[in-house]
Amino acid sequence: METPVGTMQGHYEMQAADQRAFNAPIPLFRLAMPNILN
Repeated sequence: METPVGTMQGHYEMQAADQRAFNAPIPLFRLAMPNILN
């Protein structure tokens, strides 16, 4: 990472058993370098 703390979010593009495409959301979460936050 370019900064010690950041966030990420997005979605997975999935395909159901009946071949329908859908997005599975990934909620916002924090990324931090080890030992940077208390």
